[in-house]
Amino acid sequence: MRGDTTLSEEPASTSTPVRRDCGALLGERIVRRVDAGHAKCVLVALKALANVKAERLTAKVMEATVLSHKRPDVAVALLLQVLEEGRPATAAFVAAATWRCARPEALLCVFHRLMCTGRVTDAANLVLELIRHGEAPVVADLLISLLEEGSVEDARDIVAVLLAKGHAAEVAQQSLWMVRVERAQAVAQLRAALVQSGGLALACDAQKALEVLNETAAAIAFHQLVRMGHVDVAARMIIHLVDEGHVGPVCKWIEGLDRQECHETLLQLSITIAKMSRSDVNAAIMGALVESGRLDLAKHCMLDVIKRSHPWVTSAMMIEMVRLGKAKEAARTAVQLSMDGENVAPIEAHVLMLPRGYAPEWAAIMHEVIKLGHADVTARRTALLIKTGRPHLAMMGARALAQTATPRALAEVMLKMVELGEAEAAAELLAELAKYAPTVACDLTGHSNTAASLMLRLLDTEKVATVMIINNYIIQSGHVRAAATLASAMAARTDVQELMDTFDAAAARMLPEV
Repeated sequence: MRGDTTLSEEPASTSTPVRRDCGALLGERIVRRVDAGHAKCVLVALKALANVKAERLTAKVMEATVLSHKRPDVAVALLLQVLEEGRPATAAFVAAATWRCARPEALLCVFHRLMCTGRVTDAANLVLELIRHGEAPVVADLLISLLEEGSVEDARDIVAVLLAKGHAAEVAQQSLWMVRVERAQAVAQLRAALVQSGGLALACDAQKALEVLNETAAAIAFHQLVRMGHVDVAARMIIHLVDEGHVGPVCKWIEGLDRQECHETLLQLSITIAKMSRSDVNAAIMGALVESGRLDLAKHCMLDVIKRSHPWVTSAMMIEMVRLGKAKEAARTAVQLSMDGENVAPIEAHVLMLPRGYAPEWAAIMHEVIKLGHADVTARRTALLIKTGRPHLAMMGARALAQTATPRALAEVMLKMVELGEAEAAAELLAELAKYAPTVACDLTGHSNTAASLMLRLLDTEKVATVMIINNYIIQSGHVRAAATLASAMAARTDVQELMDTFDAAAARMLPEV
């Protein structure tokens, strides 16, 4: 057809000089026409190049316009006009072609021009269209380049506008590409820049969207935040999300960090959150992990901070778990630690709980442990407190436990202590409970031999008054047969006359049966 022209690109191997000259020439003509007020015909030509996918020629034209003729304003005007005309695909093609086939400075200059003239929204819109048209890798490279040259604020502002307009999913796409090309530190840098400039909620939106897209990538980006020294930023993001009720995504990040074996990162996060006086956040996360079947991970998180000389973190965490109604989850963690042979380390956390007025919380956890069928765990913890020179703490805990648990449960703990070879500690515990919960003695009488052994130990340590209190209470409670059985068991283990004399001297009540 006459007058028909077809725009196409020759193979790169034969057309480089021609393309360069053609691009320079077209660039010069574009500048002249735009300056002369004839931008419309330039737009027609630009659309034609896009329609035939003339990527290299388009790139050279843009490069010549921006760099050779130093007119990024012309390139900006053309791209924005294309967007205004409802041709986002064309704008995305031109920008992507410029990045791929021209010098990187060309597109960077375009964005610098947009930013320095206050057109942040326009820059964000162009980035959005690039992502929507499958050019997320281009956006990732562009933002990385902005960060590398020190234009952190520009990159941050572009991302902030996208997030503020509800395009977290698109931001997540380019973030994923950053992670895939092993530039997760760029994602972390953008997150930190957002949070430090007041965009905490926006940073959290971006991180949540990335977690939906790829859990591993989200965990890697979070790890990089801590590695780059922004553990405070990561902690603030976690706190914000938990406060907003988004514990689930946080748990996914924690699990991802565990899979990546980023245990130091997990440790630093727990400590930093606790230092921010938000142990309730740590507690919510641990409770959610236990509920979701990740008891092992919750246990490791608690144990690590204790072993790294921060038992107060675990102590505060356990207290808050009780306050959040998650005493059972805390108890399950305590049981798991005991099953794995980790008995000594958790004692440090208990030592911090008991003397600071948190004995009721300690008792709530131990009560749940007993209800789970693991009175042996409570027995070991109590015995260890006594054996390590802290009997006053053990007694403090016992008194609190007496107000929470049933006498039968307390008796079960003492029986377990005896079974574990801790009869001496059990006797001390019985002596303390006799003052505050003498009813426990009635439940012990069902195990007369063990009860007799404990009573005799008390006599050996000159706690005669305590033995008398227990004896008299059992009789006064109407447990006559039990009292007789207990007395007989005691007599079988010691000199009968000496025992009778002791009882008589203390004016203890004695039964005819005895």
